[in-house]
Amino acid sequence: MLRIRKKPILITLLLLAVIAFTRFERPGALQNVEHIEVTKRRSRYTNPVYSTWKPKEQQSIEANCASYFGYFDRIGRPSLEEQAAFQHDGLLFKKTKWLREEGKLYRKEARRNHQPFDKHYELKLLEKFFEKSAAHSRLEEGFVADMAHMRAFGKCFLEDKHYASRETRLCDQVSPFLFPFLSGSLPRIDHNGKEPHPGSANSEDRACFIKQLLRKGHGDGIVIPILPSPSRSQQIVRAIRLIKVLRATNNTLPIEITFMDNKDVRKDLKLDINSAARRADMKLPESFQQFLASNNGDSLTLAEQNVRFVYLQRSIDSRFYKSSDPLMMSLAPLFSSFERAIVLSTQTIPLFQDLSHVLQDSDVEQFGVKFFKSRAIYEQKLTKYPPGYFETNELVNGMADVNNNDTEFFGLRRARNVYSKRVRHESYTKLLDTSMFVIDKSKALPGLLISAALHYYPVINSKYDFSAGNFEALWLGQELAGTLEYVPFNSHFAVSPGILTPPENVEVGIPSKELCSSSWAQLSDKDDINLLYVTTHQIENRVLPEFDNALKRKFSIKTNPSDPTDSTVDDSIHTNKLKKNPLRLESYLRPVAVDERQFNRDGFVELPWNRKGSFGSSDDYWCAYDIVGSTESPLRGLVIDINEDQQVWYNSLIEIWLSSSHQQSSSMGSYE
Repeated sequence: MLRIRKKPILITLLLLAVIAFTRFERPGALQNVEHIEVTKRRSRYTNPVYSTWKPKEQQSIEANCASYFGYFDRIGRPSLEEQAAFQHDGLLFKKTKWLREEGKLYRKEARRNHQPFDKHYELKLLEKFFEKSAAHSRLEEGFVADMAHMRAFGKCFLEDKHYASRETRLCDQVSPFLFPFLSGSLPRIDHNGKEPHPGSANSEDRACFIKQLLRKGHGDGIVIPILPSPSRSQQIVRAIRLIKVLRATNNTLPIEITFMDNKDVRKDLKLDINSAARRADMKLPESFQQFLASNNGDSLTLAEQNVRFVYLQRSIDSRFYKSSDPLMMSLAPLFSSFERAIVLSTQTIPLFQDLSHVLQDSDVEQFGVKFFKSRAIYEQKLTKYPPGYFETNELVNGMADVNNNDTEFFGLRRARNVYSKRVRHESYTKLLDTSMFVIDKSKALPGLLISAALHYYPVINSKYDFSAGNFEALWLGQELAGTLEYVPFNSHFAVSPGILTPPENVEVGIPSKELCSSSWAQLSDKDDINLLYVTTHQIENRVLPEFDNALKRKFSIKTNPSDPTDSTVDDSIHTNKLKKNPLRLESYLRPVAVDERQFNRDGFVELPWNRKGSFGSSDDYWCAYDIVGSTESPLRGLVIDINEDQQVWYNSLIEIWLSSSHQQSSSMGSYE
């Protein structure tokens, strides 16, 4: 009888099975990735601290702080370095579209390399999609948790003074995890021949480094950031002009000119800054002297300005250092030597008779911040949304904002989006005018830290891309901190300042009034009359080819309009006013804000702001109108004529800015 040997047969069958299995290629992507899309994963997001710590009922905030950060070293989280290096892909929120686009790229690359298509490439792309979705979700969850950690940090270490004073060591342990972009070194300060403030940056301080940022703040002052991107020397020249204007307003607040890098100001520029700040015989225009004589009869003794230079590079960890204008705007007040700082752009001309009055604003005293709104331009509302926009907006407005645990254990509250709803809920891309804002670090430091940190989370780029030109992190950080009832803005949008276009030259329906300018101004929300500041863009455009000729044409009036053969014009407005000062202020127009185009009837404009893209080779010339849609519409802007005294004051300050030539220069661009 034939005996069958089972063991060799079993081995043979196993070998055949392995060969058969491996003969057919399998997708090479990871096989253990869960097939769940990003938004569906969000229901699983948790704060890892609460997964470990079981809070006790009726426990004090101080006890909650000790417990929360006592567990902090036990949690796993994506590092900020990993977050910052993330390559954001908004298409991950649309699986079908992502697969279609990736498939196109794969097939194009295969054809280019004369390779056959992998028969499993679609399955491999699907695995790749879920792998990337998992990575994206992990960083999203980390972002949400980090916002909660930062809120708790602000409450425990920056607001609760008793707890913070006892827990310096714990604060020092936690800070590098949450804010690793801070190196732990204070900025280098060039005091410009002045004695440093007692107890300032050079003094020994055992407090937690972030706490030092608050303790090192002394009194009030002005911060002038020099942004990394535009021309450095041109900004410094504008800062020199600004300092002269501040002297004319009898400013007594110290001034810090702040730089992102560690490169010293050139000697010739530094000499010009010191001359502008201290020169006793600073020339003032005749109109300014007349204003002083008519108002108080006294000549003005120009106070010397205390100017110092602040260099931030050593305060930023080299792994996170980047030349970013929006980041600079957050870091400048954070590292300033002042407790309360008025931050001024170099393109701002303050029109206050006493700039320090802005620090007495009730919003500053109550909330520690005051921001200003940009022009209410309809085109800033998105009509085509980037991939992932709505999903990211939902994440930030929902999960990343103050939650029930923040409220229950730390007493934090979700801010009302009184002004910010324009960006957070209404799809506008811009709200903030960075020409001026005010920060009181004793109240706003937690939000300021979050504002700076937001620049290292590209996982939210579909809605908030702070890499270039987007400064909205300044107010968003304050809202996410949970310390303010709402973030206050000046209630008015920016207005159009200058001289009204002659009625004969207005090309839209009568009786529309038109006021055009490259500059904008801010109107006081306390009296609704006085202007607070104006920007310098209109003045700077005078160097553009054809800009002056374009102004001349716009303000020239035909003397005999009924005779088409008579080309004689009256150009006195240009000759007597705008030639000398293209930003001359006689009126301002406060347009309405609209959320949709208004039906155009009888030749009226559909929108209150209209861009004139080719005005004298300028691309930033905007015309504002009082009537939108029709004369029957309730949506109508206001035209305010500036009284004579105020005209003299405003235009004198602008003339000081214009006439501030230096030993080496006669124009803004001469240092280039």
